Amino acid sequence: MSRKTLILLVLVFNLFFAGSACPSGFSVPGGTLPPGSLKEGAKGVAYTVVKGNEVVSFPVTVLSVLPSARSPRNLILVRASGPVIEHTGGIAAGMSGSPVFIEGKLIGAIGYGWSFSEHQMGLVTPIEDMVEIWSWPDRVPSLNPPELKLEDPSSGDVRLSATVSVHQPGTETGKEAKELSAPLIGSGYSPRSAKRIEEMMGHPVILLPGGGGDLSLPVEYEPVLRPGEAVSVLVAWGDVSLAATGTLTAISKDGRFLAFAHPFANRGAVAFPLARAWIHQVVPSLDTPFKIGTPTSIVGIVTQDRPQAIGGFTGRFAPVMDISLNFRDVDSGKETFKRFKTASDPFMMTKVIPEMVTGLVDNVWGRIGEGSAKISLKIEGGGLVEGWQRTNMFFSTTDLAKSMISEFTDLVNAVSLNPFFEVTPFGVHI
Repeated sequence: MSRKTLILLVLVFNLFFAGSACPSGFSVPGGTLPPGSLKEGAKGVAYTVVKGNEVVSFPVTVLSVLPSARSPRNLILVRASGPVIEHTGGIAAGMSGSPVFIEGKLIGAIGYGWSFSEHQMGLVTPIEDMVEIWSWPDRVPSLNPPELKLEDPSSGDVRLSATVSVHQPGTETGKEAKELSAPLIGSGYSPRSAKRIEEMMGHPVILLPGGGGDLSLPVEYEPVLRPGEAVSVLVAWGDVSLAATGTLTAISKDGRFLAFAHPFANRGAVAFPLARAWIHQVVPSLDTPFKIGTPTSIVGIVTQDRPQAIGGFTGRFAPVMDISLNFRDVDSGKETFKRFKTASDPFMMTKVIPEMVTGLVDNVWGRIGEGSAKISLKIEGGGLVEGWQRTNMFFSTTDLAKSMISEFTDLVNAVSLNPFFEVTPFGVHI
């Protein structure tokens, strides 16, 4: 064999096997299949958790490949079957991110389904779309005090819509497929605050009774995760909590992971803690069956929250904020201390967290209504050498909790969204 022929064969070999690695360098063991190679009737298998942390499988059949005008493109319509799907009542919310393999190759992950319909049918986000999240740079806040630089702090991110509309031929409108993320599970604040958080996040919130979870979730520094495991994105944990649960799709050799097959909050470059999740049960529903899951240990960081998927790194960790509330009721003499941690995210800090604090006051005070209060607020950390403190008096004839937290909201907005430099991480003590 001549040297030219040998070089040509090597080039052909390299081109042939390039299809097993994604353009982003995200390496999937066993390789991948693009949607263009799929035929109607192709058989595959999907992996997820329906109880505890055991990964189980169920068969899927490819029905069609649907083009979409928005990202993700070329969604794969599948029908799920088998004992697992019969037990859950169909594809459940929380199965989003469940990896789907055909002939041992990853084609993508379940991401979307329909309400009040045949729950055995769903849409798979192709893996070639999911890996596109790595085309954006990460922006993880530094743990070191920042230098003061008068420049535009914008990341340059563009918010993209992740709603997928599937239209039948010959019709002008269609029923939107919705993301199959499990409802947000929260605790530690009042129902009215949970309702407002639900409106802000665009996802249903299931409020569990009780005073929240464990402030110090265990941290796994060298976690070993498998595709199909249940994972949670943490917004807050401790005496108040909020988390969204889905499924892990794939892990690359460099520690990067993909999950959900749709966005969490579509925030772009983010820094949310990622945790393992324990699935308590799949709840049947005519709307859409859904999983109830709670986090068990922190295993990594979510750095990308995009229309196609969420992604990040295992074994790396996000900076967090510390929030505490020391509440003393003058009438009863009762004193209550509450504390929780939250992700370092401007939207959460300026919108969701103030609502959590309002709901926390509702709970520890034991009522909603008129009253007066003296508030001492201290902000520290994030390069604020001695911190910053303010004391004020509030009175309301209708809603004291909302009135007294308004200043907390304004001050957190001023610190989180100041145009000069990022003040992270920082703590707020009330």
